Amino acid sequence: MATRSTTAPRTRHQAETGDGPAGSTLRGTGFGRLWSSTGAANLGDGVLLAGLPVLATTVTDSPAAIAGVTVALMLPMVLSALPAGALADRADGRRVLVAGNAVRAASLVGLLAIAVLVDVRLALVYLAAVVASSTEVLVDTTAQTAVPGLVPDDRLEGANARLMVTQVVGNQAVGAPIGAVLAAIGAAALLGPAAALYLVAAVAASRLRPTPRPRDTAGGTGDRGPVAQVASEVREGLSHLLADPVLGRLAAANALSNLGNTAFAAVFVVFVVVRLDLPASAYGVLLAAVAVGGLLGGALAERFLTRVGSRAAIRVGFGLAAACYAAVAFSRHAVVVGALACVLGAASMVINVAARTLRQRLVPDALLGRVTASMAAVSLVATPVGAVVGGVVAEWAGVAAAVGVAAVTNTIALVLMSRR
Repeated sequence: MATRSTTAPRTRHQAETGDGPAGSTLRGTGFGRLWSSTGAANLGDGVLLAGLPVLATTVTDSPAAIAGVTVALMLPMVLSALPAGALADRADGRRVLVAGNAVRAASLVGLLAIAVLVDVRLALVYLAAVVASSTEVLVDTTAQTAVPGLVPDDRLEGANARLMVTQVVGNQAVGAPIGAVLAAIGAAALLGPAAALYLVAAVAASRLRPTPRPRDTAGGTGDRGPVAQVASEVREGLSHLLADPVLGRLAAANALSNLGNTAFAAVFVVFVVVRLDLPASAYGVLLAAVAVGGLLGGALAERFLTRVGSRAAIRVGFGLAAACYAAVAFSRHAVVVGALACVLGAASMVINVAARTLRQRLVPDALLGRVTASMAAVSLVATPVGAVVGGVVAEWAGVAAAVGVAAVTNTIALVLMSRR
């Protein structure tokens, strides 16, 4: 990873048009190694993301209890997001990526041993979800803050699109179907491959160049203790986010969208089994349909963002998501739901690439980790709430009502981002 400048953010004109030096490329061993590590880690995430809810269905048939898996996945992210940003701004990125993935690998190996010795219980499923998400925000934030130092400014859209496509492939196109199948075999078959993938991610990250962060780029240490220092750095990141009118609205819109998306995602496996009358294994196939859309969106994102600008692309994404969720709420046909899931994947990809690129251009490099984590924290706070809402709404009003929640929140996000 190359050391980033700590100068002022890139201009808003550049953020909207993608202007930059011509002829630049994404080639380079640093970005390639980051890409490899990100790919392996996200494949492990995808195996567990789809596998753990399916594993939960072998223990309970309660929508609320199954939605609890999503709560267990998201809550550690919420709690760790803000400290993760402070650490990403002051620590050696290579060590963070190696340690974060290694901790997950070692913890899953321990749970694997337990799974071999005892029958699967819901508590074990929840614990595996907590382990999988324990350092995910730290790893993801560090990877995002590394990108501007590895590629030229005019290729940020392309680099972010490639990493986002890799995330979609790992989480949904490949990881989700594999995870659903492995979960049907048993807990040990699910946890072992996931642990191995996190280990591969740690090894790939270990080949990056070390990048010790100057202490003054994180606000200095002064005479304060470590807890007070981290708290001060976290406040600085949050203050910068809230003071920026564009990024502040984007954070709020993402939180609303995430609340609705998670309300549906938390009971998606129930939607597949009950509403569509399909086997639980079809859950992974429909997640793969989302991934196909994400791949298409990733292939088009760089050109689309360059043509219309990041903010317009975000509005288009929220509008498509709201329309698709409204259509899914009234559908009982697997093919129709699969097609809509594909469009949802494309919309999500466009939103994420545009938001990430806009943030990287507008935020000073010395604050990028903290602002990135602050935005993640605002969005992540909504996810366990969304999972609880989805479970409760589905329990009392049916899974179609949970889809309606997603349609409403994405519509509000669109309105928020349409303000000038």
